[in-house]
Amino acid sequence: MKPITTLGEKKKDGKCTIYIVVHIQREKVRINTKIFTVPEAFDLDKGQIRGKTNKIKDDNLIIEQCRSRINDILVKYRLKNKEITAEQFKFEYSNPSTDIDFLLWMEEEIRLLKNQVGTRRIIKYTTILNKLREFHNPISFSEINRFFIEDFRGWCKTKKKNDISTISTNLNVIKVFTNRAIRKDLLKLDPFLDIRIGRSKPDRNFCNEEEFKLLWKIYKGDPEKRLKSHLIPVLRHFLFMSFTGLRISDFTEITFDNIVNNTLRLYPIKTRTKKKEMVKIPLCPEALKLIQDEANISGRIFHPITEQRMNLNIKEIAKVAGIKKPLTNHSARHTFATLFIQKTSDVATLQKLLGHSRIEETMVYVHITEENLTKQMQKFVTELDINN
Repeated sequence: MKPITTLGEKKKDGKCTIYIVVHIQREKVRINTKIFTVPEAFDLDKGQIRGKTNKIKDDNLIIEQCRSRINDILVKYRLKNKEITAEQFKFEYSNPSTDIDFLLWMEEEIRLLKNQVGTRRIIKYTTILNKLREFHNPISFSEINRFFIEDFRGWCKTKKKNDISTISTNLNVIKVFTNRAIRKDLLKLDPFLDIRIGRSKPDRNFCNEEEFKLLWKIYKGDPEKRLKSHLIPVLRHFLFMSFTGLRISDFTEITFDNIVNNTLRLYPIKTRTKKKEMVKIPLCPEALKLIQDEANISGRIFHPITEQRMNLNIKEIAKVAGIKKPLTNHSARHTFATLFIQKTSDVATLQKLLGHSRIEETMVYVHITEENLTKQMQKFVTELDINN
């Protein structure tokens, strides 16, 4: 039942109509994409027109949308464990259905995205999918409107006690999939058209130099601040990210093949689809020691626990260390960047180490350092108490 893209008969102008053919219960159904091309410009294997002009890109997008609509109909019936007839298929294609279960469709979309985005993002998508199921199940496409979005926002706030940042993340994920549904002609109106999501407040918590040295001391075996055995690997992973500035998505994927002459070389997962620029991070002796302590000799260098569990354990480590900050795995990247700026003032090098495409992203850490200087100056004046 896999759709096949093919060409019709050649017309007088030398062009052919592009069709998508699908066989349903031994009956051949031919969908007219209403796109035309000369045969020699068409790639039968890829089902696309060769070329890079804007017109060709638009035509290929329309062909892909036709294929997507066909697949969506077939998936809908497969998920419901129902047979579809050729007549039903033709009707569904001509009249995009509003009673498709949005949640089942979203689940299938997440499955299709597994080879296109990182594991961390798939986990996030799945988490929001499960939250939607808890809110309302099933959800038809006809229910997805601005009132549904506002009701879900209110439910997250009152029932789940989510903060503004978490709610913004939830809505942004839903928006990713409603946009995909709009492109596939499953949604006619954008439910977020008159809704302001708001920006998530970024995690800017980091360890200062004293706190970082304390964590290193604890890792090496501080007799006064002992960790439970299951927390030691988590601290090792946090420290490695603090020495390298890695995101958790990259940290979990690096292998020994990424290390050449004690330099970590990788294409960051977050920006891999936007640019193909390698990040090179020289590994200091402490980072190499952490790799040695992990005791793996091939494959992935580290085998961390889930991100959610890791964040809980990092907070437990901070409590043992007496660090009164809501640290997470991402705090390690901020720790590296902030301490690097404080010690070197080299913004350009930090930009390369962090893999930032824009210098403005890196300048955030300069501002953090300036804020810290202001706080320290205020503390100095207060403790000096020159008027007494």
